[in-house]
Amino acid sequence: MGWRDAAWAYTVDAKWQYKLPLPQKAVLAAVCMRTDDKTHQTFVGQQTIVDMTGASKATVSRALGVLSTQQFIVRDVRHGKSGYRTSDLITVCLDVREPSRQSAYKAESNDLGITEKPPTNHSDVAEEIIQIDHSDDHTVLALVGPEVTFDDFWTVWPRKDDRKAAVSAWDKAITRKPAAEIVAIATEYANHPHRKPKQFVPYGATWLNRDRWLDPMPEPDEMAQRRPTRNDNNLAYLQRLAAEQEAQKGISA
Repeated sequence: MGWRDAAWAYTVDAKWQYKLPLPQKAVLAAVCMRTDDKTHQTFVGQQTIVDMTGASKATVSRALGVLSTQQFIVRDVRHGKSGYRTSDLITVCLDVREPSRQSAYKAESNDLGITEKPPTNHSDVAEEIIQIDHSDDHTVLALVGPEVTFDDFWTVWPRKDDRKAAVSAWDKAITRKPAAEIVAIATEYANHPHRKPKQFVPYGATWLNRDRWLDPMPEPDEMAQRRPTRNDNNLAYLQRLAAEQEAQKGISA
C-alpha cells in the first residue's frame, strides 16, 4: 500500500496557486493508495478506483486522462495475448510541476460547463462566434476560440491516419458540436479501458463525420476476455465425439 504516496497526493497542491479539482484529487489519492511506495507504480483498474471513490466510471476515466495530461501520472497501456485491454501500469510522478493556467484549462476542458468561458490571454473579441453559410439557405453557429483546436483532437485520438481528411471533418464537426466537448469525449474514448486495439479504432475523419461522439462508450468484450484454451477445445471435441457415438448407437438399435 502506498501510504506515503497517498499522503503526497493529498498535499501535492498545498503550496500551489492551482488547486486540483476534487474528482482528480480523489482519483489521484486512490491510485496512490494502491502503489508500491518504493516504485510508485500500480496496476489498479478503473473499476477498483470507482469502488474506492464512489465516483462514476466516466468521472474516473476523465480524471485519469487529465492527471495523465498534466503529468501527475504516466500510464503504460497493456494488452492481453488476445489483444484486449488490461489494467494500465500507472506510475505516479512525485516530481510533477505546478500546471500552468493555460495547460490546466486544456486538460480540464471536458469538465467545463457549456456557459463557462475558458481562461485566455486574448481579448473577448478573439473568442467569437462565426456564421457559416450552407447550401440550404441557413446558417450554423460555430464556436471558435484559440483554446481548443484540431491539434488538441489529433493529440488524443489513438489512430494517426489521414490527417488531411480529419482536418476537413473537424472543420465541419465543430459546426455541430462545441470543439471542447468533442475533444473531451474523444479523450474519454481514447483512455477507455475497454477500447479496442488501435487497428480497430475508426479513422479520426470517420469518427467526426459520423458524429460518433454520440455513441456509448465501449462495453467489455466477453469473448475477447476469455478465449478458449487448447484444453477447452479438446474437451469440446471429446464431448462432440461422445454425443455422435451415442447417436450412432441409437440409430443401430
